[in-house]
Formats: sequence, structure tokens, C-alpha cells
Amino acid sequence: MKVKNNKNTGSSENTELVESILHVGRADEKTIEGWKLADYKPQCLQVQISENEISYGYFKAPERIVIAKAYTELVKGDIVKCGEIVFNNCWLDGDPRMKNVEDINLAACIQLTEVIQFKNTKLGKL
Repeated sequence: MKVKNNKNTGSSENTELVESILHVGRADEKTIEGWKLADYKPQCLQVQISENEISYGYFKAPERIVIAKAYTELVKGDIVKCGEIVFNNCWLDGDPRMKNVEDINLAACIQLTEVIQFKNTKLGKL
């Protein structure tokens, strides 16, 4: 049962009640397919707000320059700044609270550090 569709925020903020859990900011399949067609390689991040509420945020895969900037902060030990760089450069849509509510944003930023991954490599003398 859909309980709210906020057209005033400029986002596809949808709130749905499914099996007694409130899903806030969940994108519809048409939107997700559009991101895939645009080659954004979208990822969905979920933050558990409470026992009965989940916040959704959608992010495109980071470009090389974003990964480089984020990795620089990660090496310095600033996990939050690393995640903020990914968050701010890769946000597609979702629950606006993920941008504006500190504890939700912090949880999202920390989780987004997971996108900084590299292939295993070897370098050796010849």
C-alpha cells in the first residue's frame, strides 16, 4: 500500500508500507532501468531507521577521479570524508533524509567507503 508520493521535493521520494515496514525513498523499476540504460551501474543503499522503517538511497558507480579523491581521504584515515566524497558525487535519488539528517547521512557515508576497491595486482622485477 503506497501511503505517500511527494512530488514537491523534485525527487522520486516514495513511501510505501510493505509488510508493516515503511520503505522511504524507494525508486520504482522504471527509474532504476533508466539508470541502468544510462550506464550508471546503480547501487541501492539501505539504512535501517528503526525496526519498522528503512531509508533508501541510490548511487551511481564512482568515476576514477571520485575514487582517487575518496581513496586519498581513506589513506589519511578519514573514513567519513571518504564516504562524503562518494556520496556527494554519486547520489542519484532516494530519501532526502539521507542527505539532511546527520545520523542517517553518517551511516550512509561510512557504508559507501565499501565502493573503494581495487583489483589484486602484482609488481615484480624482471
